[in-house]
Amino acid sequence: MRIGIDCRTLVASAGIGEYGRQLVKNLLIQDKHNHYVLFLNEDEKLPPEIVAGDYEIKRFPLSRYRRYLPFFYSQLIVGKLINRQKLDVCLFPANIIPLGYRGQAVVTIHDLAVYLYPELFLDRLINFDRRYLVPQSLKQADKIIAVSNSTKRDIIKLFGIAPEKIEVIYEGVADREATYQKGKEKYILYLGTIEPRKNLTRLIGAFKKLKQEEPVARDLKLILAGKNGWKNEEIFRGLRQANAELQEEAIKYLGYVTPERKHELLSHAEVFVFPSLYEGFGLPVAEAMACGLPVITSDAGSLPEIGGEAVLYVNPLKEEEICLAIKKVITVENFRQQLAEKGKQKSREFTWDKCAQQTKELLEGLQQVKR
Repeated sequence: MRIGIDCRTLVASAGIGEYGRQLVKNLLIQDKHNHYVLFLNEDEKLPPEIVAGDYEIKRFPLSRYRRYLPFFYSQLIVGKLINRQKLDVCLFPANIIPLGYRGQAVVTIHDLAVYLYPELFLDRLINFDRRYLVPQSLKQADKIIAVSNSTKRDIIKLFGIAPEKIEVIYEGVADREATYQKGKEKYILYLGTIEPRKNLTRLIGAFKKLKQEEPVARDLKLILAGKNGWKNEEIFRGLRQANAELQEEAIKYLGYVTPERKHELLSHAEVFVFPSLYEGFGLPVAEAMACGLPVITSDAGSLPEIGGEAVLYVNPLKEEEICLAIKKVITVENFRQQLAEKGKQKSREFTWDKCAQQTKELLEGLQQVKR
């Protein structure tokens, strides 16, 4: 088969970029029978970890001008250029199939939070994509990959897509794992974009309450790491106010961290707290579990599906629950250790090798149907 993959999102630092990089890398390592055509903008390079496999790179010309005509370029020109490659199927790993593309297509849907919580997003992020491109892509796709059963249910509910058109293929956890080592500083860790959906205002409030009321938390810090998102003024205002009330820099924001720094943070944290209001998969939770770190997360979206019985759940809307959960993990050593061991075991269900294998089988299955 001649399989195309839209690789323009592989350079992104967030979860979709990690998904694309790991999926392409593992597909090319595994697949000894099919030929891959990887599409990039002319000013982009493949990530350095993608080195092996039967593939060629096709670059979209004139992509340096895409900022002047973003819709015309990304939807029409890109689609028509992909058509010229005479593919058997093309995989679009980031929610949207270009309108100009006319061949067999598979699209991966990661997250539908913008439909469920539109008030938490910038208007420019929810207009045309939300109203037209995503629904049209779901309709056009021959198959849809949902990254969790929760996301599959949302696709069916929101768009009326037939269940048999949707295949659930979980994301994976990177091969490299950290092992807990007691560091110089005791801290709670959050990793993810700094945006309202992540519910960080309540996490900050819960941490402040814990510091004020529990002597055991006197030396504890809260570290927030991740790229700066949108509508987060209230989060940073709450961070500054909490530090002022505690009369110390108890809460630190590190900004975006490299993969190496991320694993270092995971290896020294006391507990990972991820109180998100909604996730399509929840990759940070799976990564923390793989590192043997006890996890506290929300009983919302896909998170109970990903965490199973290996994490401690809270109602994300109840600050008091978040506070009590942190207290339990940092004060009850046996409980902390049990969560860590269960999490490590649960994380083994999520591998990029398995994700790539199931994706390859889905793509090859379309060729059989075509015949």
